[in-house]
Amino acid sequence: MEKLYFEFLQIAIGNRKSLSAAIHDSDWLRLFEFCKKQALIGVGFTAVEKLHTLGVECPANLRMQWMALALLIEKRNALLNEQCKKLTEQYWHDGLLTCILKGQGNCLNYPEELRKRRQCGDIDIWATTINDEGLRINNNGIAIAVQTGRNEAEYVEYYGRKAVIEYVKMLHRLVGNNEKPLIRYHHIEAPKMDETEVEVHFRVGFLNSPLRNWRMQRWFDNHADVCMKNKTQMGFAVPTSSVNVVYQMCHLFSHYFDEGLGLRQLMDYYFALRVWHNDVMECKDLQSQGMWREGLGTPVMSATGIMAVLRSFGMGKFAAA
Repeated sequence: MEKLYFEFLQIAIGNRKSLSAAIHDSDWLRLFEFCKKQALIGVGFTAVEKLHTLGVECPANLRMQWMALALLIEKRNALLNEQCKKLTEQYWHDGLLTCILKGQGNCLNYPEELRKRRQCGDIDIWATTINDEGLRINNNGIAIAVQTGRNEAEYVEYYGRKAVIEYVKMLHRLVGNNEKPLIRYHHIEAPKMDETEVEVHFRVGFLNSPLRNWRMQRWFDNHADVCMKNKTQMGFAVPTSSVNVVYQMCHLFSHYFDEGLGLRQLMDYYFALRVWHNDVMECKDLQSQGMWREGLGTPVMSATGIMAVLRSFGMGKFAAA
């Protein structure tokens, strides 16, 4: 049955045309439960549609239930895309530069037919302060309104990561939430946006080893500018393909030891790698034509360069596995 699961997903992403064996009604139910468990309901329904054109029919009742869930996922993705755009505009207006991590940023790596069907969750947004020229700079402060005992607010200047934290605290006060938000080493919970949970990252992640964690923080700090300027047609920025390959591996690494890995995370990484590979090939084409030079664009990291970074984080063997 495991072979059938993977063949089914290969059909969904376009790497296979048909199944190697006949499929029965009971198998369809198992496929549905498998996709549901792995958060791949929407992607799985694409395989249902493709098999339907080949005359391989899913039972009608199950197919209708599956289609309804896929449509809900499409609607949810459209909503989250709009929310990411609104958050980006709001934070920029208030003095913060942002980049969407995981989630809706990953959707853009998927092929057009699957993009709206990736099962989404909350919004993870990476934020930092900017200067008057729109450049990221942790030494630049932003004024945050703090509560006082009087009927007016007092403004205090905050800098770097502290500015992001105090800004989110201010957002909670503005919506009437007087409870302290949950703050972790790398992110703080922001007020929900139309019932969508929002996590604001002032660090993209962390490692337990102090030395390796220091290397990680320094590396992502050095690449924050290019990521936060990597605007998409959706109205929000996402990590560049090279940075995303490193970031997603870090995310897989932390998930593996804390919560476990599912096939949705692995599929996200598969498509992140495909986008990065295409960028590498395009970079080589431009170099061969004598067009790739300073100022034309951001150089794409090679596989050797990416592995060197991952090894410095202590993830070399994990990435190889």
